[in-house]
Amino acid sequence: MGSQSEPGLGLVDVVAQLRADLAAAIAQGEEERLRFEVGPVELDLSVTVTRGGTAKAGVRFWVVEAGGEGSVSKESVQRLHLTLQPRDVWAAPASNGTPGKLYVGGDEVPGEDRPY
Repeated sequence: MGSQSEPGLGLVDVVAQLRADLAAAIAQGEEERLRFEVGPVELDLSVTVTRGGTAKAGVRFWVVEAGGEGSVSKESVQRLHLTLQPRDVWAAPASNGTPGKLYVGGDEVPGEDRPY
């Protein structure tokens, strides 16, 4: 966990790690027969909000680590719900112009959406 001035993990760091983990899952599943379309990613986080001592510091969101609430008063911990829609900016768009779908495991194969 962070120092006194950093009560947890930075929200930027949490989102960056989520992005890296999703990219690793996509790469790892590329040759797999069974793949999953990436849909909305929902995160429920416990956060504290701090304001820096200088005007330039602004407001920071810190994600409280599991079991870490003991060092932060319950009154200062807030719940944050984020819904993220992953987009692959390099994916070819669908024929109707909408962004291409993102799959954990690679491109869609013919018949993949067929019920078993």
